[in-house]
Amino acid sequence: MKVAGISSEVTLMQIPGVMFSEDYASLGTFFLLFVQAVPAFCLITILLLVNQAKLPLGLKRWLARVLFQLKSWGMAEIFLAGVLVSFVKLMAYGDIGVGSSFIPWCLFCILQLRAFQCVDRRWLWDDIAPMPPVHRPLKVGVSGIKQGLRSCSCCTAIVAADTLACPRCGTHGHVRRRHSLQWTLALLITSIMLYLPANILPIMITEMLGNKYPSTILAGVILLWSEGSYPVAMVIFIASIMVPTLKMIAIAWLCWDAKGHGRRDSERMHLIYEVVEFVGRWSMIDVFVIAVLSALVRMGGLMNIYPALGALMFALVGPEVTLITANAEGIEGGKTTIKSRSVDVGVVESAQLTDDLHHVEIKARLNSGMEKLLHKDSVFWVVKPQVGREGISGLGTLLSGAYIELQPGTKGEQLENYALLDAPPLAPPDAKGIRITLDSKKAGQLTPGDPVLFRGYRVGSVETSTFDTNKRAISYQLFIAAPNDRLITSNVRFWKDSGIAVDMSAQGMRVEMGSLTTLFSGGVSFDVPEGWEWGKPVETGADFQLFDDQKSIQDSLYTNHIDYLMFFKDSVRGLQPGAPVEFRGIRLGTVAQVPFFNDKMRQSLNDDFRIPVLIRIEPERLKNMLEDGADISTNLQVLIKRGLRASMKTGSLVTGALFIDLDFYPKDKGLGDLPQIAGYPIIPTVSGGLAQIQQKLLETLDKINNLPINPMLEQATNTLAESQKTMRHLQQTLDNLNKITSSQSMQQLPEDMQKTLRELNRSMQGFQPGSAAYNKMVADMQRLDQVLRELQPVLRTLNDKSNSLTSQPAVQAVSQPGSHLLWVDQVTVPDFLAGTGVVYQTTDVQYVIATSNLWASPLDQQLRNALVTNLSGALPGWVVASQPLGHEQDALSVNVTGFHGRYDGKVIVSGEWLLKRQGEIVKRPFHIELKQQDDGYDAMVKTLAQGWQQEAKSIASTLTRLN
Repeated sequence: MKVAGISSEVTLMQIPGVMFSEDYASLGTFFLLFVQAVPAFCLITILLLVNQAKLPLGLKRWLARVLFQLKSWGMAEIFLAGVLVSFVKLMAYGDIGVGSSFIPWCLFCILQLRAFQCVDRRWLWDDIAPMPPVHRPLKVGVSGIKQGLRSCSCCTAIVAADTLACPRCGTHGHVRRRHSLQWTLALLITSIMLYLPANILPIMITEMLGNKYPSTILAGVILLWSEGSYPVAMVIFIASIMVPTLKMIAIAWLCWDAKGHGRRDSERMHLIYEVVEFVGRWSMIDVFVIAVLSALVRMGGLMNIYPALGALMFALVGPEVTLITANAEGIEGGKTTIKSRSVDVGVVESAQLTDDLHHVEIKARLNSGMEKLLHKDSVFWVVKPQVGREGISGLGTLLSGAYIELQPGTKGEQLENYALLDAPPLAPPDAKGIRITLDSKKAGQLTPGDPVLFRGYRVGSVETSTFDTNKRAISYQLFIAAPNDRLITSNVRFWKDSGIAVDMSAQGMRVEMGSLTTLFSGGVSFDVPEGWEWGKPVETGADFQLFDDQKSIQDSLYTNHIDYLMFFKDSVRGLQPGAPVEFRGIRLGTVAQVPFFNDKMRQSLNDDFRIPVLIRIEPERLKNMLEDGADISTNLQVLIKRGLRASMKTGSLVTGALFIDLDFYPKDKGLGDLPQIAGYPIIPTVSGGLAQIQQKLLETLDKINNLPINPMLEQATNTLAESQKTMRHLQQTLDNLNKITSSQSMQQLPEDMQKTLRELNRSMQGFQPGSAAYNKMVADMQRLDQVLRELQPVLRTLNDKSNSLTSQPAVQAVSQPGSHLLWVDQVTVPDFLAGTGVVYQTTDVQYVIATSNLWASPLDQQLRNALVTNLSGALPGWVVASQPLGHEQDALSVNVTGFHGRYDGKVIVSGEWLLKRQGEIVKRPFHIELKQQDDGYDAMVKTLAQGWQQEAKSIASTLTRLN
């Protein structure tokens, strides 16, 4: 352009630079994106896809998606029309010429427009990926929505309505966009509000010779018409005034019809929509006219053209953002500002309740150019006076009122809705560190702001607290700032730190107190369990479990356990789940359930009722004490055979807590294989602790009570009276003795004794060796010894005859004619019946040995004696004995295999007997089942005795037939 000898020229690439240099960054960005960048990208993408360039399938899909999303934003041809309009406007001021790049640009715009028209979306996507099949029959004349189908807005694929992402292009879509009608109405109202000032305010200011001449759009149309530029005036009028007006009316009509108020003429509404979509971009022609004129007309004091406020209103609208909060306290539409780092970046437009009436929806408008602050991780919160752990904040809002602080994000695209927080986030989204999640079964353990401690040192904070319906647990999000995030590894464990911990268990009372900070505010602590390796670093979002205290962490480390069942006759008050199971002070396991219930266990409510307790033996507690490869189950069974028993003992006299102690009791005989109930091996028990002392005390008192106290007292009284008489007689005897010793004859006694001793000495001299008296005495002794030796055989014979007459009365019967002799040789029982307790069968393969109902003597001896008695009564004329009877006797042996009660209320008496008679062997099995008339061990033993008596009668009947 040349005016009064002054020339000015501008290239296509210089227009954005001029806009930026003149502080019109919005117009410059708009021009750079939609006139240069978007058309170039779309044209290159079409060339690559149409020519089937060798690109990864994922890249092709992405290019195709972006192409059809940006195609309508390419405005090169509209800019070309704006250049032509600018030429017409400038012809009145000077000479206008075009450069060498104008013709190529025109060809570029035409070819690009034609390329966009020729590209068939369906064909292009079919070339990239085949159409996904529809897995349902299609009905003719029925809409796709009614058949549960929808069309992908990007690749036109037909997919199920409930499919979130298209299987061909990956585009997320819905049958109906959420709140699409509300968004359209909101943008329509905003465009109407901006359209009025865009036509009233100046769109361009022309400065000529120091004078400024503002110009509106309508004034420009009138000027062009008056100068005879009718076609240009018509284009400007239609594109800048008529098209926007008709477009807003058409959009309002479409919204009205979509709400159900119209006639629902789908074809007509679709035609209107296509027209609006096609002509909508042409309303931007005035913006490009201003851009060309502003960039070209730069002639110092002679002539300059600047964009005015109307152009900005017409072309630019700041981004709108929607905030969702629980309440709108302190928020006012048109007053409450949005700030970022104390700079105003927007204002709240309105606040209203959501459709569900549970939240508040706040509409806010950011200033132009502030859309760069909005990302997926952007955060909004209300700034108002608050009193918290960190002190008092927000005092400045007491006078100015509350405002909304925006923390800019850095990652992701802008969201449709943002949550408006009541308090600022504890850590910005871009803060260096790690965020993890703690899961807890209890609510109220932690609150946002609570400290995260490592060995008493604060390394992070609790950010949020939510309820996870999938996990059915409370989830806490923690942030640990760098460089302390390296402390979080796969082996760390977290527990609630309340500042003071009181534990009253079987080990006694334990009190731990932390710092004053945790005492007043609580928090969560973490560390690696003692003896564990540090572990590997974890990624952001890792899940951990929140334990109640540090002690519960140590107990949870032992996940491998073997379950056993115990039956206690003592009271289990004070025995709680989690109590230790110890062996001589070393913990072996944990009490799991008190009492333990199972459908397969049933007991009678009587004096022998026992409380079942389930324990867990944890082998990992002993891995450092036992040799490698040691089998705890096998070792425990061997020890039980040697007398290992369980008992309850008092762990704390203060709390009354009990624990289970395993130890050896030599008086209890060993068992065979451990019986089982409901699939759990049973460990035998004994009374222990205070119960054992109480039992012994009661037994002692019973013995004292059974003593014959009255006869003993009478005898003692008589003894005392006799003693008194004896003392009186003794006193009299002493008196008489004193009289004797004091008499004169007693005093002469020494002389008489001396005479007697002299005479005795003379007599003994006659018996010295070699004297006649001595030789005669030796000869008499020798004759007496010889007589005694001759009498010994006679005495031995007399002794044998007397024994046969006194100790073998059966021999007399043998001599009786017709007598039968039967010797019950032996009765044997298996190991599980050889114990001291009565045996009860719980299942087909499991037996229980009673610990309180015991046999008075070994079972085999009792069965043998009872068999002798029963056979003697059933075989008259027979001699039945448990000792050998002679050579003509019959020998009977019985092997008992079953002598016990059973779970169905019956008793079992089974086995086989063997008879040896006159060189012949007779063998018979037997199996008897009898129904108990009553419950309990006493009734079971009585029924067993009846069964044994019945088998004795059966044996007697067989013997009678054989003889």
